[in-house]
Amino acid sequence: MKKKLEYTPHNGKVVLKWGNYLCFKVESQYGLQPVFLLISKVESVVTEDISTHIPTHIWNEDRGAISPNPDFAATIEMMT
Repeated sequence: MKKKLEYTPHNGKVVLKWGNYLCFKVESQYGLQPVFLLISKVESVVTEDISTHIPTHIWNEDRGAISPNPDFAATIEMMT
């Protein structure tokens, strides 16, 4: 029976390289070490949002113009 390994990429950064490898760095006792995982060998990936888009301006259909987003400040405040 093979042991299942779990990796937590340093800073959450993972890059797809050569079309079929997930590449990232992990922290070890020797510092940051590169990891290259063949996608077909990966059982599952857990992802989280790292950013969100909050427009400062929105299209006002009634006026046919761009208007300030009235919810911008409240949305930013809610996130802090």
